[in-house]
Amino acid sequence: MTSVLVVDDERETLEILGLFLELSGYKPCTTLNSEDAIALAEAERPDCVLLDVMMPGLNGFDLCKMMRSHPTTTDLPIMFVTAYAPMDLEERRREAGADLVLMKPFGMDNLIRAVEEVMDLRASRSRKLDSKPLPEPAFARPSPAVAALPALTVRQTSPLKDTSAPIM
Repeated sequence: MTSVLVVDDERETLEILGLFLELSGYKPCTTLNSEDAIALAEAERPDCVLLDVMMPGLNGFDLCKMMRSHPTTTDLPIMFVTAYAPMDLEERRREAGADLVLMKPFGMDNLIRAVEEVMDLRASRSRKLDSKPLPEPAFARPSPAVAALPALTVRQTSPLKDTSAPIM
């Protein structure tokens, strides 16, 4: 089973991401503390990492750089999952070494497609199937109408029915 390490300082977000991953056949491994992420990655050996950008203490950019320099995590697919959208996000993503950014809000289908894309991109890069450089991954952005909506807090009270509806 493919395991995904999820690092986010918001418990509700961590629970929702974990639920989405589990419902889609992944094994989520989660932590609220960015400073524990590398040790957890060493212990759990995930196949992919999802990082929030804005976290207290060690932010996602710095954690990603550390993961890229650590032997256990250097080649892992890493994706930022964030609502943080400065003008230089793409540049900072590349500098940190993350493979992709998934912008909140998003639905379960978008998350799973992005996880599959980031793992495929990393696998393609490591195989070096051709000598042409791979294109940078596209941002998985919500539509302008969805992006304009205020952030919502979701409390699941019944089974998920429509997995494509943005809730984050």
